[in-house]
Amino acid sequence: MKNSAVLNLQKLTSMIHPPLPLNLRQSQKLLTLINASFREQLNKEHSVGLTSQQHAADQHLHSILSNPLFNSRTNIRIPQQDGISKFIRESQVILERPMDYFEEQAAAGTATLEIARLCLEAQRNNTLSSAIRKTEEDTRLLKPGSIVLNWLWSSGFGESTILLTRWKLVRLLIHFLVIEGREKVIWRWLSKLETAHDISPNTEDSQHIIQSQKKILLKTIKSQMQFGVDLNIIIKSFVQRVREASTSSIPAKSVRSIVFKPTGRYLTGILAQRSMAGGFDPLSFDEFLEAVHLWAFTSTPYEAFLQLHHPVHPDETLAMTYIRGLSSDGIRMAAPKTRQFIARLCLDTTGMLLSKDSQVDAV
Repeated sequence: MKNSAVLNLQKLTSMIHPPLPLNLRQSQKLLTLINASFREQLNKEHSVGLTSQQHAADQHLHSILSNPLFNSRTNIRIPQQDGISKFIRESQVILERPMDYFEEQAAAGTATLEIARLCLEAQRNNTLSSAIRKTEEDTRLLKPGSIVLNWLWSSGFGESTILLTRWKLVRLLIHFLVIEGREKVIWRWLSKLETAHDISPNTEDSQHIIQSQKKILLKTIKSQMQFGVDLNIIIKSFVQRVREASTSSIPAKSVRSIVFKPTGRYLTGILAQRSMAGGFDPLSFDEFLEAVHLWAFTSTPYEAFLQLHHPVHPDETLAMTYIRGLSSDGIRMAAPKTRQFIARLCLDTTGMLLSKDSQVDAV
């Protein structure tokens, strides 16, 4: 009774799902039957008027496969098509959800510096796109800079000079860290770099670190200005960095000039532009003026320019003294940016003298 029930159950299951062939011979027989059935059905549905059904099916298949739409290079294989499809899918994810993609790669252990750069660049482009406009608040909540920074530290790149060779990545990282209000991380990073080149002074690595410090500092200050950080805060942080460097990490004035001069020159121009409009504390202006000799190897022209544009008591005395001491050879041998700065100093000094009706001195 029990055996009969088992046999009935096996018979029922075989009707629902016939058992697979048990050996190669049965598999070949099944394949032959499927092919014959396919040819018969194909010839029945799409007869081409030939006597041989098998030949008719072959001719029909040949007409389909020889269609120009199926023409392709013989070296293109299905795995390559799968690879292209995967690449397209990943590209779409990077463009639409770059930080989600990066976190997936980081979790899988397959994230790289290049992937980090691509994702940050895509995120920045998304914030600038009019179609998918993102506010700074959205960026602060998403924290793309912090996400990549945490991965860099956990991967051992945070203290490695290898990262300094990837300026495009560093520049994007600074961009987002400033938006997220994490400038302190950048300042700590700069402090580590300042102590790094003391280990091997006057070497190629040391020079590379110095140049990296220069670019990181300038990019950070410009990003702060771009995203509306208070100018007083920017001035105080810059002056603090200069003073710390002069007393400990970068005692050599020649090196400090390389690191801080581009940023100091940039801030000098900003202060001159805003001196008339105000909007910042005159004490911050004085603090910056007092620190010029710490970051400029030749400080007189910058001090003269700042005194000329002082927000409370502008004075052209030092500018006049400096201009009268210039020589044609000195101007000709100066760097292009220095010549431009001297030209602006002369024009602004002339403008102030004319405003005071001091036409003789102006000439």
